[in-house]
Amino acid sequence: MKMQVLSRQRFLQALSLSSVSMILLSCGSSPPDDILQRSGQAALVFVKEPSQINNRSGAMRSNFDEYYPGTDLYLLSPISSQGELKNLTAQYTQRNQTNPNNYGAAVDPEVSFDGKRILFSMKENRNSLWRLYEMNIDGSGLVQITDQTFGDDMDPIYLPNGQIMFASTRPGIVDEYERHNSPLLHVGDRGPDGRLINIRRISFNQSHDTNPIVHSSGKVFYSRWEHLGDPNKFPLFVINPDGTRPFVMYGNHSPQQSGSRVYLEPRELSDGGIICSVMERTSPFEGGAIAVIDISKSDDNLSFITPASVPFNNTNRPTDGIYKTPFPILDKNSPADRRERILFAMSPIPIQNGMSNAQVDYGIYVMDKNGSNVQLI
Repeated sequence: MKMQVLSRQRFLQALSLSSVSMILLSCGSSPPDDILQRSGQAALVFVKEPSQINNRSGAMRSNFDEYYPGTDLYLLSPISSQGELKNLTAQYTQRNQTNPNNYGAAVDPEVSFDGKRILFSMKENRNSLWRLYEMNIDGSGLVQITDQTFGDDMDPIYLPNGQIMFASTRPGIVDEYERHNSPLLHVGDRGPDGRLINIRRISFNQSHDTNPIVHSSGKVFYSRWEHLGDPNKFPLFVINPDGTRPFVMYGNHSPQQSGSRVYLEPRELSDGGIICSVMERTSPFEGGAIAVIDISKSDDNLSFITPASVPFNNTNRPTDGIYKTPFPILDKNSPADRRERILFAMSPIPIQNGMSNAQVDYGIYVMDKNGSNVQLI
């Protein structure tokens, strides 16, 4: 799933959110909303999902595994605990349904470059497939842009040339271990009515290809479940938008002490580097640490900005929180050393020695790029 910041002029790139509860919380003192507003970030589009008991949402899971009725896209404007909150998709996920257990679910929001439309994945009801939709930023004007009869479409992004890239299980390739249909990257052209035509697969894998983003280099970065020798992990891969020249970008050797490290939800920093969430492939809960990768340096150049107690390496140590979905924003009015800040989701409920059944409660926070000055939004 995803979350996006809305600028007064345009939307920024997407922030990926996994399928856990996104709960907005109020606090006694307001966060620095004036700073966020002055920098142009006027609103936030995000996924809000009902909290789940026994949510074993590990790294190998994807939309088709994680259907929770009543999951919707919300708009928060401005980015503040006092901001106005609007449900953008309940009119579609609850349409023609009287039983809440059969409500649909809307996830993976991606905002167009001109800031006028939102692309997302939606399961209209319990018995439907995940398909791609597009709507206006106020939730009106819904258009279904894929109508496949097999497989699930998810995780869409806009490409600068007008095409749409997304992950889909429509090829029916079965994962070699989990025996689930594997999501692979696809690209589609726009037809006259906005629907996708000429859809073709551009990645080839027997496991998952997920979380694509467009980098300023013109390349697409994504997370790929890959077996590189003995390790069985999710490194970050790079590929051209047409599917040519796929190659591992980071994580095939790092760190040596972990054979199942997972790098998910990559986003580009202002210097071209990458910030991402880091967890273990076999983790019983979704979330972990947040790290910065300098892709211009060695494969071991990884800097964690979340506390050392975060359970990203099967340490079984208590933690004060589990983190996910980092997204950079720029505040031009702040000092140079604090100009780039990070929005992220975090559950402060401790995870004690494998307590995977704890009910996590994710909120939206902001922090400095070095991990300091954490504040609740």
